[in-house]
Amino acid sequence: MIWRALVLAALIGSAVGYPLYGDNGLLNCSIYGSYKEPLSMDNINYDRYMILDLDLSLRWSNAGIGSTRAVYTLMDRNDRSYMMSPQYTRSLQQNRWLISFVVPTEAIPKSLVVDPSSDPNGGKPYSLDFPEPINASDGNATMVYYGITGFRMDTSKKSLRLDVSVTNNGTANLPLSAKNFSLIDQWGWKYGSKEYDSLTREGISAAVLPPNGTMRAGLFFTSLSPLSRPVELVYKRSPTESLSLNIDPERGSAIINSSRECCPECCPPQSADSANLAGSIKATKSRLAKVRQDLES
Repeated sequence: MIWRALVLAALIGSAVGYPLYGDNGLLNCSIYGSYKEPLSMDNINYDRYMILDLDLSLRWSNAGIGSTRAVYTLMDRNDRSYMMSPQYTRSLQQNRWLISFVVPTEAIPKSLVVDPSSDPNGGKPYSLDFPEPINASDGNATMVYYGITGFRMDTSKKSLRLDVSVTNNGTANLPLSAKNFSLIDQWGWKYGSKEYDSLTREGISAAVLPPNGTMRAGLFFTSLSPLSRPVELVYKRSPTESLSLNIDPERGSAIINSSRECCPECCPPQSADSANLAGSIKATKSRLAKVRQDLES
């Protein structure tokens, strides 16, 4: 069984501000999400580079019918540029693609430059900016979540690899090992991270992070239910101290639905589906609150 990127995971898109939109008055470009997938293990750059995929569409602003073309350049947050890799790019439907870039494993997207000038009617180049990665911080540590970089599933379970970094903001060493990290699903079930396996090169090795130090690693979670959705990532550095990140891909819609409050006389009756959704959101929040209490106890 081989690693595949979690295509649903444009998943991570919903959690960090997708879709993204940009145009030059003639052509609209939309990015619906992004994810990384590994190169094949026999590639000499397997340990240093990955494939970054963007789920993207390019359409005429005036709703004109017909395909068009553009040259795409990715910029990362170190201002390095990457041209699209045609060998990994796939067409989904007319005017929609998964466009791909081979980038260093640590690369964080900053912007996508769209240059439609090869089409006589395409207009001038323009760019779309990517959102900042999800992060949380306190006086002692900062945790940053960059997204899902691997996915494996069969009929009974699935595994996920998450790209995460931790920075020590304090004056004492911080412990970093698989047992310090856990992943919580939409039902409040907690999954532990896996230790490093030299055979598969997956997981995290135990380490000590000194003050002002930063470590970025791939956290590996196995034996998840095929129906589990990653909702919260927790770094528990001591029995009483922890950091958590809301990485729920459906976070945006949950916030919108749960924040609608009004008196019965002011709002129309909810449909059964809406009531069920609101109840599900409320129950999920309650379960996550209980899990956090358990982690802190």
